[in-house]
Amino acid sequence: MRLFVFSFLSLIALIACATATPTDQPAPQLPTPTLLGTVTPPTLGAPTVTPQPNACFFRTDAHTEIGVYRFDWQNFTFTLETEIGEVIIDGPRTLPPGPRQLILAHNTDLPPSFGLAINFDMGGTLIYDPAVGLQETRDAGGTVLIQNMTDPLGDARGLPDYLDIVRVERSFGYYPTSTVRVYLAGVRKTPQIWTFQNVTVSMGKETFTRQSMADGKINLTVADAQGRVKEWPGPATMDGNVVAFDLQTGVDQAASAATSTSGGEGDVAGPYPLAQMQTLWEAAEKFCP
Repeated sequence: MRLFVFSFLSLIALIACATATPTDQPAPQLPTPTLLGTVTPPTLGAPTVTPQPNACFFRTDAHTEIGVYRFDWQNFTFTLETEIGEVIIDGPRTLPPGPRQLILAHNTDLPPSFGLAINFDMGGTLIYDPAVGLQETRDAGGTVLIQNMTDPLGDARGLPDYLDIVRVERSFGYYPTSTVRVYLAGVRKTPQIWTFQNVTVSMGKETFTRQSMADGKINLTVADAQGRVKEWPGPATMDGNVVAFDLQTGVDQAASAATSTSGGEGDVAGPYPLAQMQTLWEAAEKFCP
C-alpha cells in the first residue's frame, strides 16, 4: 500500500515537470517605469507611402506632350512624380479629401522644390503650362474658376517696379461676374512723379482704367472699341501691390492688363490664351477619360 502511494505521487510530479513553461521563452515586454509614470513601448505602424498617381499621356501636336496626373488629396503635403520633374502638392488642411487631377504640359523641366497649391474641390482640375506660367482651375463639371498668367519681371520699359506687372489673376463668381487682380512687382513709397499713372484691364472690346493723379485723386473710366471714354463706377481698389477690378464680363472674354504714365506706356501682360487652355481641357477629356 505504501509502495502504491509513493508511485502515485511520483507520477504527479513527473506530469507537473513536463507541463511547466520552458525557461528559454522570452518574457512579454512590460511597460517601462519612469519618473513621470509608466511608458508602454510604442507599436510601430506601416510606413507612410507617397501617393502614386494614375498617369495618362497624349499629344496636342507633334511638339507638345501633355500628362494627366490623377491623385487623392488627403490633407497632407506630398510629392507628385511627373515626366518633367517633381511637383510638391499642397493645399489648405480644411480642403475636403478626395480625387483631383493635374493636366501638365511637358514643355520644360520643372525647377527643384517646385510646388503647386490646390484650392479646388473634389473632382476638380488644375491645368498648368510651366513654360509660360499659365494656370487654370476648373471644378468637377469643367467650369472655369480661376485663371492665372505670369509676366516677366523687369519688362516695364524703364518704369519703377510698382508699375511692373508680374501676374494677372481672374476669379469667377456669381456677383460680380469676375474679379481681375493685377499684381505689381513693388509698392510705391515715394511721392508720385508723373501727372498721372494708370493700371488698366482690357476685356473684349472694353478697357477699364484706374488712374492715379499726382494730387491724390483717383479716376475710374471705361473706354469702348472706338476709344470713347466715360466714367466707370467700379469698384477698382488698390491694396499694397495688388490692383483689383470687379467686372461684369463673361468667361468667354480674355483678360489683359497694362500700365502707363503721362510719360508713356509701361508694361503689358496678356491677353490670357483662352483657346489654348480650352484645347488642353478638351484633349484631356478625349484621350484620358
